[in-house]
Amino acid sequence: MKQGGTLMLFMGEPVDPQNYNQVLLPRKLLPGPLVKRMQIASDQKGYGFDFDPSGNLHPLLSVFKNHPNTGLETAEVTTYWQVDVAPGAGVERVLNYSSGAAAAGTNAATRPSSDPAITVHSLGDGRVIFVSTTANQEWTTLPPKPVYVPLVHELLAGSVRTGDAWLNRTVGQPLEIPATVRLSATPTLLDPAKNPVVIEASEGAGGATVYRSRPLTRPGVYALSTGAGTLPVAVNVPGDEADVRTLPPEAIRTALGGIDVAMRGSDVPALAAAAETGNDLSWAFMLAVFALLAVECFMAMRFGHHRRTDVKRTS
Repeated sequence: MKQGGTLMLFMGEPVDPQNYNQVLLPRKLLPGPLVKRMQIASDQKGYGFDFDPSGNLHPLLSVFKNHPNTGLETAEVTTYWQVDVAPGAGVERVLNYSSGAAAAGTNAATRPSSDPAITVHSLGDGRVIFVSTTANQEWTTLPPKPVYVPLVHELLAGSVRTGDAWLNRTVGQPLEIPATVRLSATPTLLDPAKNPVVIEASEGAGGATVYRSRPLTRPGVYALSTGAGTLPVAVNVPGDEADVRTLPPEAIRTALGGIDVAMRGSDVPALAAAAETGNDLSWAFMLAVFALLAVECFMAMRFGHHRRTDVKRTS
């Protein structure tokens, strides 16, 4: 788990809060202690998610940005486990419950106060995803929604780290060699221009030596020598600088400070096209080349052919 795996926890009927808090919480497999099981009455509307597709979404939900009617706005939860997330615990709230989700007349003590619905936190190089309700329809109407499968996919895809993830860096990030990598010599790192990059050794957890470089400032493919071989390290430009999506005219105008600018489409303006009419001399040059080629061929056939002359012998 601490070496890069992902644990995804759903709640349900078999959950024993005392057992979970005693066994999982000390191992940091929960975002916080389980406090109370929140449940609505049968005649009340379920709790909803505090999801705004046009708002500031967690990176794991970025794929749903500006996509209304995904089902996250209308899904209801009848039961969930309230978890106490301590400030500064390093727990990210992916999705909360809406504080006004319950139907009118619900006791204020039973209403959620932006309780976390989905959280994620790091454990070593691994990640723990916590979902406070069930994975099936027992406590929530979310599973039948079309968004359910993409939601679970995004949660896992954004959390699972492959074994070679440390070889993929972004400009500004350092390179840290995991303790699991076998080194037969002091590691060295060369940037794309073959210039050495300083790698410093420090003592990590358990007294193991950890090698870490300074922040890498140049994009490209670096070469890491471990003594037993050479590994490529890809340093990529930040995502906001590598975004090649086409901007609409209004976004360009806003980025330029709202100035008055005339947008041109992909077609050549009529005045520019008219000005270029008759200025294309390519056909004239091509006809001249063909004419010279024909003259050269004629001259070669006329004067370059050897004629044999027969000589008669007389006795």
